[in-house]
Amino acid sequence: MEKAEAMAEAELMLRTASGLSAAAIVLRGHERLADSLVATLAKYVERRSRREPLQHILGESYFMGLSFAVSSAVLIPRPETEILVERAKSFIEPAARANAAARPVRVFEIGAGSGVIGLSLLKFCPQIEVVACEVSPAAAAVCLANARSLGVASRFELLIKDFLAPDFDPLKNISPDWSPQKNVGFDLFLSNPPYVRPDLMPGLAPEVKDYEPHLALQGPDADGLGFYRAFAARLPALSGERGAILLAEFGEGQGPAITAIFETANWQGVRLLPDLSGKDRIVMAGWGRGTL
Repeated sequence: MEKAEAMAEAELMLRTASGLSAAAIVLRGHERLADSLVATLAKYVERRSRREPLQHILGESYFMGLSFAVSSAVLIPRPETEILVERAKSFIEPAARANAAARPVRVFEIGAGSGVIGLSLLKFCPQIEVVACEVSPAAAAVCLANARSLGVASRFELLIKDFLAPDFDPLKNISPDWSPQKNVGFDLFLSNPPYVRPDLMPGLAPEVKDYEPHLALQGPDADGLGFYRAFAARLPALSGERGAILLAEFGEGQGPAITAIFETANWQGVRLLPDLSGKDRIVMAGWGRGTL
């Protein structure tokens, strides 16, 4: 770890443990730390020395400028995922204008985790409603807590279901008390699914392989692309009357194979979007009249 990164982590530990802002810490820098605060910081440092992610230690991570609770049950939000959210926002705004007063833009997220994708969109886009599925009950509990803390729970439905299960149909599982549009298809599909190849799991950084849930990391099939095959085959049946758009993250080097999966399944306008380092990271594809 670089010195600057270590200093930043130490400051964040101190701010969290003390409840003080960065400015207050500077102003009170001459004061002696309370014994209880020293003990808390020592526990933080000991856990971090074992390569436990700082976000897990503090129980919080920031995404799109919003605070999210995190735990070992969910992936830590990555900056690259903000690109997916921003691209989704750029689709939602014109789609909402096209819908006008007819109905909200409907979003379906596969693999909600802590909820950073769907809940961030709900926070920034009042004209949408989000249905998400999450197979892990522990992750679902974190997600629902975040929905409540962000004040968007009334526009969010979380299904604790396995998307890959043959009988899973979100349109049949939505509570009729939650949405009068129960049987209307979705306009936008979003996901950061598990995609790491099984043979690559041992080479991941300790912060990832030893502390983050393998269920959210390792993709089905030997090439890790099982979710993308399922998306290409199953999401068209869940699309809205004007078609739909898919935005999904993937791993380094997987772009060509994923492009082939969607093009073979007759998705339209398949293209890849780069991450912050310029590497292909997000696949975008349209179904029906959905356009990018």
